[in-house]
This record gives sequence, C-alpha cells and structure tokens, in this order.
Amino acid sequence: MQSFPAAFRAAKGKIRLIPGCEGYLIDEKAIVSEADGRAYDGPVVVLDFESTGLNTAKARIIEVGAVKLAGGTVTETFQELVDPEEPL
Repeated sequence: MQSFPAAFRAAKGKIRLIPGCEGYLIDEKAIVSEADGRAYDGPVVVLDFESTGLNTAKARIIEVGAVKLAGGTVTETFQELVDPEEPL
C-alpha cells in the first residue's frame, strides 16, 4: 500500500496501473508441532526461489537466494543464478 502513490506517479501516461493486494486466510491451529524448546529468535535461514513461471510442472528455477538471520541481523547471504536450459 505504501508504494501505490509512487507506482501511480511512475506509470502516469505510460501504462494503466491496476494495483492489487494478495491475502491469505488460515485455519487457527497450532503452527508448531513437537516443539523442542529452542528459542524463536535463534538462527534461521530464509530461502527464496525465483522461477520461469507459476506452473510447478513446467516452470524452471532461475535463481536461488538465502539469508541467515541471527538475533534479527543478517549474518550471511547467498545468491546464485541458475541456467534454466531454456530461453527466458
């Protein structure tokens, strides 16, 4: 929502901007099962995969990224481009 005004200014006279919002509803149930007592603020690795499309049967991975967080601070990063063996 914060970027909508800037997006409208950038698109003015060039393209018709149709902003959207994506949301998810979930069932209220326990998120963690078989918890072992580790702290929630311990080290964690967050992964991000970019692909050639949304169809999981046909899309190919083109980039892998990761960050390691410890105490809310990024301690390590990883980024690798992947050849999808098809034209993009």
